[in-house]
Amino acid sequence: RIALLQQLSQDHDVTSEQLAATLEVSSRTIRTDLKELRNILLQHGADIITKPKYGSRLVIQDQANYEAFIKGLATKQKELPITSAQRVQYLLEYLLAAEDYVKLDDLCESLYISKSSISQDLKEVRSRLEEYNLKLVNRPNYGIKVIGREFDLRLCIANTTIDQISHLAPQGDKKEMLSCIAQTLTNVFGQHQFRMSDVSFQNLIVHIYIAIQRIEEGCYVPLAQEQLKEIAKESEFQIAEEIVKQLTTAFHVEIPISEIGYIAIHLASKKIVELNQDGTNNVIIDNEINDIVTKMLQDVYDSFKIDFKEDIELRMVLALHLVPFG
Repeated sequence: RIALLQQLSQDHDVTSEQLAATLEVSSRTIRTDLKELRNILLQHGADIITKPKYGSRLVIQDQANYEAFIKGLATKQKELPITSAQRVQYLLEYLLAAEDYVKLDDLCESLYISKSSISQDLKEVRSRLEEYNLKLVNRPNYGIKVIGREFDLRLCIANTTIDQISHLAPQGDKKEMLSCIAQTLTNVFGQHQFRMSDVSFQNLIVHIYIAIQRIEEGCYVPLAQEQLKEIAKESEFQIAEEIVKQLTTAFHVEIPISEIGYIAIHLASKKIVELNQDGTNNVIIDNEINDIVTKMLQDVYDSFKIDFKEDIELRMVLALHLVPFG
């Protein structure tokens, strides 16, 4: 509603179609929001005047009353997401962090938008979640909640955080924590002569950051003993052990062995692999290839109900076979 109010505050009429295009919602949603906003403004010294074929505009009747309303609204809703894309990002972060069900009424109130608007945004949220095999379930009288495997939840949280960081530099404790993780990785990689691309390095920092947060909330990645035994044979597991040892000291958090395996999986999937003995030709197993492998294994599961998605060795072999086609 703040964004709608800003558009109506111009010195000319604005049509529903223009408002819908600017705010990235339907004309029907705009008409509903205009009606709701007008009812609020009438109590605070203002009105919305609509002229057929011309559009709508804000008319202030009691300047002092209206300014007091705007001041209180701005203070309460500082940095509120305005566009649909911004709201989708906000909803993703909010719902992924929520430990319990969230009511739509509460979301509408906090965002100052109608149920019709948030329903449109939630369609995109559901679509984004499905990319990570996550579901947004609706429980009558309770609200909505993101459901899925811890591994997929972390991947979605991490990538959502990466998108946010790419647009806005982290501040305060978050910045210090990310810097500490980066320094830890740099030290350990230097000791083991381990290499990965800059993009993969930055993404791994965020994945570990999310892992520590989830561990502090009591959420862990489950790994079967057989999987741990296989991962432990790889050199990446020893590197992950050293990373965890230093992180435990730095953040005073107990990190279980399953999480060491989780970090080792990321190291194995993101490392630079040397194809030739002389090391002259290198290949990077990037996120695109990993996504293709995940899709292949998901199709196998959908067709035969056999789950190979956590088979690290198979994932690596498939990825290496796909690299020449990149």
